[in-house]
Amino acid sequence: MRYNNGMYAVTGEFRSENKYLFGRQRNSGASKPFASSSSRLLVALLLVLIFSIAVNVPAALANTAPAAGNLHIIVIDGATKQAVERSPITGDNLQAGYTFHDPDGDSESGSVIEWYRSGTEQKEVIVTSTNKQSLMLNKPIAKGETWHFRISPSDGSTYGTIKTLAAITIGNAPPKITNLHIVPSRPNSNSDLQAEYNYSDPEDDPEGNTEILWYKNGALQPFQNDKNPLLSSATERGNEWKCAVRPRDSDGAYPDDFVNSSTVTIVNQKPAVVIVSVSGTKDENGYYFGDVTVTYNLTDGDGDACDLRVGYRGGAGSSTFSTSAYVVETGGRNAITDVEPAMGLVLTWRTTEDQPAERADNYRMGIIPDDGLTGGRGTEALSDRFSVDNNNAPSVADVFITPASPFSGDPLVADYTFLDNDGDDDVNSKINWYKIAGGVPVEQTSYRNKREVSDEDTRRDEVW
Repeated sequence: MRYNNGMYAVTGEFRSENKYLFGRQRNSGASKPFASSSSRLLVALLLVLIFSIAVNVPAALANTAPAAGNLHIIVIDGATKQAVERSPITGDNLQAGYTFHDPDGDSESGSVIEWYRSGTEQKEVIVTSTNKQSLMLNKPIAKGETWHFRISPSDGSTYGTIKTLAAITIGNAPPKITNLHIVPSRPNSNSDLQAEYNYSDPEDDPEGNTEILWYKNGALQPFQNDKNPLLSSATERGNEWKCAVRPRDSDGAYPDDFVNSSTVTIVNQKPAVVIVSVSGTKDENGYYFGDVTVTYNLTDGDGDACDLRVGYRGGAGSSTFSTSAYVVETGGRNAITDVEPAMGLVLTWRTTEDQPAERADNYRMGIIPDDGLTGGRGTEALSDRFSVDNNNAPSVADVFITPASPFSGDPLVADYTFLDNDGDDDVNSKINWYKIAGGVPVEQTSYRNKREVSDEDTRRDEVW
């Protein structure tokens, strides 16, 4: 039996005593057909077996090697873990991409992928058609590194030609910001607005020229771009402001989107009063009496005209700021309306109207400003303490001693009529007793401020 070039031919012989050959009987006589039917059956079975071998042996020896093509890298975003169509950056993952082709229709089995960083092998994996996770690099990648892979495709029996992907360079990852907010959170028209945030960068690159956009009442203010802080001169009460920030690192990398802050509203500024001084006419004891002049400064950051409520503490007034003051400029009312902010303003308190007969050293003037807006009431401004004495001096009339014609041993009583325009009672009036000796009055100090001289101290012919 022999085969040649994949085509099988049959030669051979079957020898016996009768010298039978395949197909013919070789003897000294003439040729004859096989002698029996069993011999013919045996020959047929042998021919079928030989034909089967001739067909299958070349098929088993003819397996074709597979091939890999269209090599590429798939970028897996480091944050979302999803494939993205962009160049890789620090923190991403890489996945080998290619097409597998086998002329015999065999499935991929045992392909070898080798990953290289900057020319040095880092990882080798075996790939099958049911284990696509092995295509992932799953190793850290960083800015400036170069990566590529090569593949030896296999169908489990035969390896195809090794294919190598050109190296790619890992790019700079953009920075990010968190906790963006505007300071202060309740600004007024004197407040500069500061955009504050936390900056971070995957490669620890320092912050570069970060972009900042400012929006007033929802409209972009291009003249304020990249200003931080935004100066108060650009703001007005009632404006709503927000900012949008896109960070850049020192290499110029930046994310696609801006980060927006929450909105802040420019609130009303409370008015304020400072009482500069209190002045007026003083008596010999340093007490004011009559009208007292109050000099004060009124400020309002928004320039609002204010109403003023004027009061006082001390004397017969309340210990808290609740007692209205008689203001001369308003005809007695304690409210002054529509006062424009200014320095050196003046009002007059008529003390004799509010404290007509009082004498005290604990007075304080107070002024509360109000610009009429919600939350706009100012705080009370108080003056330094000062003294007021509006008490009118009393007088006496009809001073006499009783009895008018005393005898030795009679007590003497000082009688008089007490007069006080303020209606005050006689309290601790001063009384001096004198006895005439040699025509000269001599004070009897033992009876100073006493209404009565004891009968034990009076003698006949004494003059009191």
